[in-house]
Amino acid sequence: MPDIVRALPQIGRGAIRPLAAALQTDNVTVKAEIVTALGNIGYPQGQPHLKYVIENDSSDKLRSAAQAALRKIDPDALQVPAAELYYQLAEKYYYHAESLKPTEDVSFANVWFWDTDAGKLAREEVDGKYFNELMAMRCCEWSLKADAGYGPAIGLWIASFFKAESAGVEKMPDYFGERHADALVYATTAGVEYLHQALARAVTDKNAYVALGVVEALGTTAGEKSLLYKLGPSQPLLQSLSFNDRMVRYSAAIAIGMAGPTEAFGESTLVTTNLAEALGQSADAQGAGGNGWNAEIADSYALRAAQTMLKLASTRNEVVDLSGAQNALVAGVGDKRSEIQILSGQTLAYLDSPGAQRAIAGMALDTGNAAEVRIPAFESLATSAKLNANMLPETVVDSIYELISSDETDPALRSAAAAAYGALNLPSRKAKDLILDQAKS
Repeated sequence: MPDIVRALPQIGRGAIRPLAAALQTDNVTVKAEIVTALGNIGYPQGQPHLKYVIENDSSDKLRSAAQAALRKIDPDALQVPAAELYYQLAEKYYYHAESLKPTEDVSFANVWFWDTDAGKLAREEVDGKYFNELMAMRCCEWSLKADAGYGPAIGLWIASFFKAESAGVEKMPDYFGERHADALVYATTAGVEYLHQALARAVTDKNAYVALGVVEALGTTAGEKSLLYKLGPSQPLLQSLSFNDRMVRYSAAIAIGMAGPTEAFGESTLVTTNLAEALGQSADAQGAGGNGWNAEIADSYALRAAQTMLKLASTRNEVVDLSGAQNALVAGVGDKRSEIQILSGQTLAYLDSPGAQRAIAGMALDTGNAAEVRIPAFESLATSAKLNANMLPETVVDSIYELISSDETDPALRSAAAAAYGALNLPSRKAKDLILDQAKS
């Protein structure tokens, strides 16, 4: 025992992590030696563990020993709550402080736990690529054990989990267990305050993976007021509209648009700009940013952007002006993807613009489009006519008339075209011609 007591401090900082885990032992004598060893080692990363003993241990002797040990490292730390000290240590792990680097020159690192049943230390080998993030998560957990109300630890835990997932390791460590949820699940169940804390950190760090994960979580669960939450002087989600990764920008715009904002904000034009850009994106990976880009992702964002714009348009949202997206929507009616064509036409129907109405009519009359596209296009044209009156040139009106009057036109298409024609509220001469053209002499 005396030899072990003398040896522990000489191991140095490599002993701190297992010693910290071993503080969970019920053996007061062993615990006292661990406390003394942490003080003699003298590294700052031992501070929160010692302060936790001071705040929570029932033994006067242990609390006194922990105070003496902590005083050796930094007397000022005696005035700082354990929860905050753990949080500070978590941040150092999050930003890969050199002083916390594992001493072993191998690809893995050890995460230490206390096995209560066996009464001894247990170690889990984890990939070195996400060791720091996992330790940041553990420190946040210890912070919350020290003070369940210490909210900043929640935001940092979420950011750390997303950052761990971004390391490119195929699976999380074994100690997570098979049924352990992924970062997005935890993020969507967290309060918006903590999500904005994580997002603000990601925006400052320009970490695209963390930012995207948090924005997607916000878009899933938060309403307008929650999305535009102020964290000090800044609004992290609005800052995300100018992020250097397109997927973060698009997700932020979609989240805000789907929430249907009712109060004006200065960045509303960026919502339109990003939605329009997302609608017209291809699979080209140039400038994709930190999250990658491919055809499947491009299609997904185009569809989500189109759905968001339709919702904004159909609810007559007065905050986000979609007129700035008209060119993208006009291009959308000529898209190769039928779903994008239909949604673009439906959104254009709400824009009070001759160009918008003509684009819808062009899609409806284009014989290169399938009936499954042309019929919804005529329905959108009817909506446009009802809302904005007729803005079509005479030649286009005549083309619609010819389609209706032809016996060769598909009945369903003919019916949709007739409904649009009637909605245009044209002079009675056209209706008269239609009637007389079918009359027997």
